[in-house]
Amino acid sequence: MNIVCLDMEGVLVPEIWIAFAEESGIPELRRTTRDEPDYDKLMRWRIDLLRQRGLKLSAIQETISRIDPLPGAKAFLDELRKDTQVVILSDTFDQFAMPLMAKLGYPTLLCNTLAVDEEGYITRHIMRCEHSKLTTVKALQSIGYDTIASGDSYNDLEMILHSKAGFLFRGPEKIKQDYPQIKCCEEYGELLKNADPSLRCIEKRRWCLEYGGRLFEIDIFPFWTDRAIVEIELTDEAQTLSFPPEIEVIREITDDGRYTNVALASAVPYDEI
Repeated sequence: MNIVCLDMEGVLVPEIWIAFAEESGIPELRRTTRDEPDYDKLMRWRIDLLRQRGLKLSAIQETISRIDPLPGAKAFLDELRKDTQVVILSDTFDQFAMPLMAKLGYPTLLCNTLAVDEEGYITRHIMRCEHSKLTTVKALQSIGYDTIASGDSYNDLEMILHSKAGFLFRGPEKIKQDYPQIKCCEEYGELLKNADPSLRCIEKRRWCLEYGGRLFEIDIFPFWTDRAIVEIELTDEAQTLSFPPEIEVIREITDDGRYTNVALASAVPYDEI
């Protein structure tokens, strides 16, 4: 049973802090988890800067009231929810997110909250748990769900890498370079096909090599940079087989169902070599 876990900002709605940076005229607030992987450090810095500039929670909420979902986001979410369960996992805060959830049709959202003093200033951010996205993904897996995750920032990598299938959505070049094994989708149609296993296809390039009177069929996949799958047809399992010197055999996978084309289209194994 699958459940899709999506990041909110950058995937379904614009980055709230970037929008507020533009309206407030404070370019420093454009920093997001695309720039600073340590979310706790980033939020403490933001809260201190807001206090220094005399900006209260209400100022941010006023900006949020004018933010709309990214073009195509609601249609994508509506289509995805027809076929599978979806939960939004975000490091944002309920004081920020609820107006945006209304515009998205109130999908399930798990996020954090803010402490606000009597004057209306944000005093601290309260995370519901450590590594909230990873913790939630693992909790869903513990009750029988296979998670499929997508996000655009450093704080999404844990849930992407620990899910049955994971994808970046319009991820920055630095993350794509650092994690070439994670497929990056640029459009909602592409993300929909990947998030719904029944619509997903697999791409591979096959090279054929003749050696020792046998044909070695080598399948190269875009999600692996350190391994490939070699197929050899034998008439008898007892036949002696020698491999070309260019091929280093890692292990036999004939009976490992995870390596069929159908299985690979759903989830990619990253066993240690």
